[in-house]
Amino acid sequence: DLSIPSLSLPTPTPHKSTPNDLLSPRNIALLRKFHHDLLSTRNMPTTRITYALYCASGNPRIAEQVLDCIDADRPVERINGAWTPEMDGVLMGTDAKEVEKLAKRKGRWSADRRLAWLAERGRGFDRVEEEWRKGEERWREEHGGERGLEMEVEG
Repeated sequence: DLSIPSLSLPTPTPHKSTPNDLLSPRNIALLRKFHHDLLSTRNMPTTRITYALYCASGNPRIAEQVLDCIDADRPVERINGAWTPEMDGVLMGTDAKEVEKLAKRKGRWSADRRLAWLAERGRGFDRVEEEWRKGEERWREEHGGERGLEMEVEG
């Protein structure tokens, strides 16, 4: 299932953007380029690219590995730095033993980074998707037509 769970996180207070921020102009530009490159070279559907970026906490290098796993029908959770929605459920859950087991398996630092990324996503990862869509619309207006084929992702 390539669906991304919705997160019911509190709305954080506005903050000053930093270069390492998911939503910094630099990172949005990099993610938009990554998205465009995948559409043009692999003809990937937007939903699959978004899912890979979600699993990779927005890291394009890891997202490429996630896409390779999805294409080869291999488990994503074996990739160092990749997380599944099920893992996120455990990580954000209330079962301390399960959380600790997962943090030990993936690494405490990695688990802490994932939690921070999920909080950042709650602040507006959807805005990144919105930026991509705007970019796609501008491209269609300028070039008349689709950039790549949109395929439905089978569940």
